[in-house]
Amino acid sequence: MPFQKGHSIRPKNQSKRGRGVFMGQIEFENHLADKKHLPKGAIIAKCYDCMGFYADGTMDCECPLCPLYPWMPYRIKTDSRDTPAISH
Repeated sequence: MPFQKGHSIRPKNQSKRGRGVFMGQIEFENHLADKKHLPKGAIIAKCYDCMGFYADGTMDCECPLCPLYPWMPYRIKTDSRDTPAISH
């Protein structure tokens, strides 16, 4: 079923900031509601979408060929210098 504006992918009994809300979930829902977001929010929302809403849990996608991989929220970082800064 395609997403429709005004509909949430979150269960009705789950609060917006409660347990079980993954990085990118709120940003993805804000995108569906046509709310403005920053570039970092758009990136983590896309990772949330691409990873199937983290249905299998949070994990590194292990897809270094993806242009967004350096900003992947659950990526296993090997060095603090390997995540580029986002310029606005």
